[in-house]
Amino acid sequence: APCTDDILQMDPLGRLLAPLWKRVRDHTGTLLRLSLGCTMLWLAVTEKAMNPRVCEAVVIDFDLQKVIPVSSAMWVFTVGVIEFAVGLVLVLGLFTRTWSIVAFLVLTLSFFYFKEEVAGHVTFFGALMVLMIKGAGDWSCDSLIARRSRGAIGTVTPYETEVTP
Repeated sequence: APCTDDILQMDPLGRLLAPLWKRVRDHTGTLLRLSLGCTMLWLAVTEKAMNPRVCEAVVIDFDLQKVIPVSSAMWVFTVGVIEFAVGLVLVLGLFTRTWSIVAFLVLTLSFFYFKEEVAGHVTFFGALMVLMIKGAGDWSCDSLIARRSRGAIGTVTPYETEVTP
């Protein structure tokens, strides 16, 4: 469907912002990976480590100790460690596609278990899906491993080798 800019054949900001949008598109994997990873690190530290009573209340309210019979403190500690670890590997860009799939599956299962509304986390689902498809981006451990192990360019097309003139 055409927009007003197309109909009027004018785009006052399009040419001005085109270089910015190109850079954002080129570095989508890196931006999403760092955003999601930092968010998970932040939540692990602020919610699980600094304010464990709130998470402990969730464990008690949903009777999670019947699912895995450990103390509520151990539940909070374990969830915090897992959230911190996944956030860290996302920030580092280490096995990003694999950890994005794991995070996506855990998030999906938690929605079914806790009967939460998906609408509040749609952006998180979408960002994880983009990471699964696009990969970690150029500034990541995945990209470094790909370049060193098989001379690949980036992680979007891992088997494309560099062409030397």
